[in-house]
Amino acid sequence: MIRPPAKDHDQVEVVGKTVVSKRPPWPLASKTSVLVLVLLLATLLVWIFRPGSRSSANPPLPSPIRSLAVLPLESLSSDASQDYFSDGMTDELITDLGQISALRVISRTSIMQYKGARKPLPQIARELNVDAVVEGTVLRAGQKVRFTAQLIRADADQHLWANSYEGDLRDTLALQSKVASEIVEQIRINLTPQEKAALKSVKAVDPEAYEHYLKGRYFWNKRTVDGLKKAVD
Repeated sequence: MIRPPAKDHDQVEVVGKTVVSKRPPWPLASKTSVLVLVLLLATLLVWIFRPGSRSSANPPLPSPIRSLAVLPLESLSSDASQDYFSDGMTDELITDLGQISALRVISRTSIMQYKGARKPLPQIARELNVDAVVEGTVLRAGQKVRFTAQLIRADADQHLWANSYEGDLRDTLALQSKVASEIVEQIRINLTPQEKAALKSVKAVDPEAYEHYLKGRYFWNKRTVDGLKKAVD
């Protein structure tokens, strides 16, 4: 019996009455290439779907700062009677930042309990429920004043900004307004035209009158009979 020729280079063997068609085996190099591709694909799939792979590849952006606390500024003077000045600087900075409607600023009453406290900043921020804290120092020498301020993100205990300022006592309000403006710039809050104008419209003060004003505020805030009498004086 005559059989047709094998197609596609098939080989035909006749074993008894059985016809077996054989194809040439794959080259070894082709098998190796396919195996490598399969392994690479499996590795890629494992990396994509492993826990935390997407979060590490695209870390979440830090949340915006919409609330902060101005901690009591620390007086660097060796004279404890100068506390009225550092407390007054704290009050003024709270007042400047408190004018911004898009920012929640903790009141003076709530933050004064942390004066002299040595708690970790993240703990203080959690207790006050704020996104960031402002802390700094004040040093007054005659008619000169120097103070520093730094902005710290609460959850990560991360310094975002810091600066130091120095000037005459009569320019104290202008320096504080500059601090508030730079803090607002760092946390990227949009100000209304009225808020921008309020931060810029700062005048020089009479040093002697301003000192009396700060002392009056300091004693009045003690909420005692003796303190109120001194405040009136």
